[in-house]
Amino acid sequence: MDDRMLALHRLWQSVSRGLMDLTKDVVHSHGLPVPAMAVMHHLFHSPERFLAVSELSKRTGMAKSLVSKTVDSLEAMGLVVKRKDSADRRRVLVEVSERAQEHFHSMQRHMQVRLAAVFAKLPAAQVQDLISGLEAVERAIVATRAEHRKEVQLP
Repeated sequence: MDDRMLALHRLWQSVSRGLMDLTKDVVHSHGLPVPAMAVMHHLFHSPERFLAVSELSKRTGMAKSLVSKTVDSLEAMGLVVKRKDSADRRRVLVEVSERAQEHFHSMQRHMQVRLAAVFAKLPAAQVQDLISGLEAVERAIVATRAEHRKEVQLP
């Protein structure tokens, strides 16, 4: 790896860690364990109304036991509703509660305020350059992944 790529890699890791720490701070300030964010993200963005714990485990990449524990804590907070699958009583299905909608909108607003504070330290032109640069990186990643899928015949 040449020096520029090494510097870029280090910088990317540092920024990613900083954003993750900022996210963790917001999540904790709202009384949630960090794994709850991944679970709730998939519940909020799934086209299905209910997701099985096993499906949440696959989508989050977390162990099924951690997903179950996280879902239990979210249920205790009134943020998700669990029910047994009528077709297979062994499966537990999870959905977002009405209370969760406002809770997570509040968290989103809090996160936006925190990000705005970070970017307020930069000139507007630099923020726009960052947006343009990250959009270009995103396009390059999508193109590279598509090329890789063709090479190895992935779905």
